[in-house]
Amino acid sequence: MSIDELTERTEINFPRNLDERELKKLVAYLGEMLIANVDFIISENYRASRIISLSDKRTQIRLSSMEASGTIIGYNRSANFRCKTIISDKYSRNLITGMKFDTIPGYELSEHNQEEVKIWDETKRIINDYFSQR
Repeated sequence: MSIDELTERTEINFPRNLDERELKKLVAYLGEMLIANVDFIISENYRASRIISLSDKRTQIRLSSMEASGTIIGYNRSANFRCKTIISDKYSRNLITGMKFDTIPGYELSEHNQEEVKIWDETKRIINDYFSQR
């Protein structure tokens, strides 16, 4: 199997970007549909910037970055994932663009734990269902 085939199985690009609130809904839906625990962390970093204009001197606090990652655990199998994120400076909010499962560097798809690969496939199917319903 090629690296492209592994990437196809482990990356999920969302049809639209999600904010933190909708990411939480998606994770809850995953946990329900996978019949698994989905542990995840959302970490936000902020920056305080001094704004100086002729009429105003103040400090503005803006979101500078966000990371989301987690583990899907169920029935003696687990898979780690990271969310792909972008920051929209226009709205100063987090946007989640997709999800990527961790792989073992240098391993082909057939060398990964097949129970973990099943989680990848099931998760991708469920996420596609989630978006088709909304």
